[in-house]
Amino acid sequence: MIASSLFHFTRDFETVTKIISGSKFRASYNIEDVSDFYPKEKYVAIPMVCFCDIPLKFISEHPMVYGNYGIGLKKEWGIGKGINPILYRTDSQINRYLEEIITATQYSPASSTGTFSQTVIKDNILRLSNYSKKYAADNIVNYLDREWRFVPSVAEMPFLKTRSQKERDKINNNYFKRDPDYISFGLNDIKYIIVPTKKEVKSLIESIQTLKMNDKDKFHLCQLIIDLNSIKKDF
Repeated sequence: MIASSLFHFTRDFETVTKIISGSKFRASYNIEDVSDFYPKEKYVAIPMVCFCDIPLKFISEHPMVYGNYGIGLKKEWGIGKGINPILYRTDSQINRYLEEIITATQYSPASSTGTFSQTVIKDNILRLSNYSKKYAADNIVNYLDREWRFVPSVAEMPFLKTRSQKERDKINNNYFKRDPDYISFGLNDIKYIIVPTKKEVKSLIESIQTLKMNDKDKFHLCQLIIDLNSIKKDF
C-alpha cells in the first residue's frame, strides 16, 4: 500500500511545536556507512531531513526508533520540494557500479570529457549516493522505513573514519552555528500531527493557542492532531 503522506518524526514535544510554529524543517547531519562501495572511505556525514512513506494505519510501528512526535505532510508537497525516495543497497551489482565509477575518477589523471570533468562526475556520484542506504545494518532492517530524503544540494559532506553520537553532535553544532539549510511548508500542506497520548493532544492544543497566527489557522491545526494510542486501536 502506498501512503498519500510523508511523515517526519522527532523525539520531543518542544521540537514538534517549533517545527509547526516556524513552518519549516531544519536539516541536520546523519553519518552514513559508505564502506560497501566507496574505496578507502568508511563513513560520510550528510545533511538531510528524513521522512517515511508509511500508511497511517501502520505508522505506530515506526516511531519507536525516531521518536513519538510526528508531522504528516501531503506527498505532493514533498515531491514539489525535491524530496526523493532513497535506494536501499544490498551487497549487489549496484555497489560494484558505484565503486567502479568512483575508482575510475578518483585514481586516474585529472582531465575533462566534454563538459564534465572527473571532479564533477565524482562529486555527483557522491551526491547520488546520499539518496541510498544499506538495506539492513546492526540487526535493523532499514528498508521497513520506506525513507524519503531532502538533501541540500550545496552543503559540505565530510568523510569520517568513525561514527558516534559525539561526532555527529560536533558536526551539527558547527552546522547550526553557520547557516543551516531548511525546507519550508504551508499550514495547508499538513495532514496529520501525531503525539503519543491523548493527554499530549490537550497539551499541543494549548501550545498552538499561543502561536502568532489567526484563530482560523489555529483551529485548522488543532483538528489535525491525533495520538498514537488511537491509531493503534482504531486504524
